[in-house]
Amino acid sequence: MLAAVPDTHDSGQAAALRLTTSAYRRLDGTTPSRDLADAVDGHIRLIQTITRTATGDADRARLAAVGSEAASFAGWLAWDKGDHGSARSWYGGAVKAARTAGDPLLTAYQIGTLGQSRLPRTRGRP
Repeated sequence: MLAAVPDTHDSGQAAALRLTTSAYRRLDGTTPSRDLADAVDGHIRLIQTITRTATGDADRARLAAVGSEAASFAGWLAWDKGDHGSARSWYGGAVKAARTAGDPLLTAYQIGTLGQSRLPRTRGRP
């Protein structure tokens, strides 16, 4: 889990949004994806709104990383619901946001996740 270890450079809004994404990920083990999807979509809209109003480059980069993690989770939820086209779109957005964040490790992870979503699925997360 990318969100399991908090980024010590996060403060304020980015940290709160990352924590919320992590909470939704924990709910995934006991809550059907269809029940989480609307909440996660709203969470992503909030991340996008806050990112648009960020003033500093460092804040925008942190928020882009948070958005990448949330988009990846939305991709997993879509995949789990059988909506593979939306899943690939979410994963593509996660890659774009990771690149915007300037985080090579997150970018590599998201590219790998996107690549997995293009393979035939048998069991487990892409």
